[in-house]
Amino acid sequence: MANCSNAGPIWRDVEDVVIPNDFLTHPDTACVIECIKILKKEYGDDVAIIGKTMGPWTLGYHCFGVEPFC
Repeated sequence: MANCSNAGPIWRDVEDVVIPNDFLTHPDTACVIECIKILKKEYGDDVAIIGKTMGPWTLGYHCFGVEPFC
């Protein structure tokens, strides 16, 4: 069985969060922004454009459910 431990939060205060100067132009972010522009051009105001980030925990419970986790 997995040993789950928590070393604590990665940030203690909001001031600890650092957003890089190139955040909006970084390829990972720019790709998402470009996709939103394409969707907006295609669908205009007729649909909602909703984003979601899937991390390892989210992916795990989507694949296996929440019951087996510790």
